[in-house]
Amino acid sequence: MLGFQLFLHSLRMIFGNFGAAVRVTIPVLVFSAVIYIWMFAQFGTTFVGATWDASDPQRAFSQIPDGFALFVVIFAVGGTITFLWTATAWHRFILLEETPGSTGPRWDGGAIWRYFKAGFILVLLMFAATLALSIITTIVAIILAKLSIPPMLIGLLFSFLMFVPLVLIFYRLSPILPSAAVGTGLKMSEAWDATRGAGWSLIVLAVVSVLAAMAISIPGEILLSAAPVLGVIWQIGVQWISSLFGISILTTIYGVYVEKRDLNV
Repeated sequence: MLGFQLFLHSLRMIFGNFGAAVRVTIPVLVFSAVIYIWMFAQFGTTFVGATWDASDPQRAFSQIPDGFALFVVIFAVGGTITFLWTATAWHRFILLEETPGSTGPRWDGGAIWRYFKAGFILVLLMFAATLALSIITTIVAIILAKLSIPPMLIGLLFSFLMFVPLVLIFYRLSPILPSAAVGTGLKMSEAWDATRGAGWSLIVLAVVSVLAAMAISIPGEILLSAAPVLGVIWQIGVQWISSLFGISILTTIYGVYVEKRDLNV
């Protein structure tokens, strides 16, 4: 039940502060608009809509237009910076009531740099955990296959053994991100201690979030076939909500388990 309450609280965090949510995401929205306009103007709809031919990589590489490498670098760097800017601002708005201006959130280089470092460390840790779990689950899958266990059951078990531990590790350590944004300097060990006993609630939160994401993506797939323009608009809206919702979940976990705030659901 608590996991579902965490989900609802994170969702209400967005729609209960919709105006601020739009203003906080102005950097991402502006950057996305500029990058899409540049992409279509520079490379055209033919290349943008083309698919990678894995059977002939040499031919595929030869079709890449000049300037595309620079575009990818700017896209990666600019996208990362604007996302960090938005994420930091949203954490600070919810936790510190630092209201964004009419033209977007305030730039806080120190908070953004702290957030980047915390995120980088967390990504490295998750990569190591994924690698270790992959080795373990692969060994288990090989043993089960030799015992003539049906492949479908092996696949389900493999997914379960990967999904649950990774979700728990990420969510239990995730408070270091909002902490970096607001400057409280929470350590990983402190984040782990603060979320002790929250395992099942965090798993429920993850499952409900995945199911909700799948549900809201269905209308987009239907619209893309019936009315492509509306389908694209729907997908953009879904991506916007999904990104901000992910940040809101981390904010909620920090607020509930670290700052001991009440859930107003």
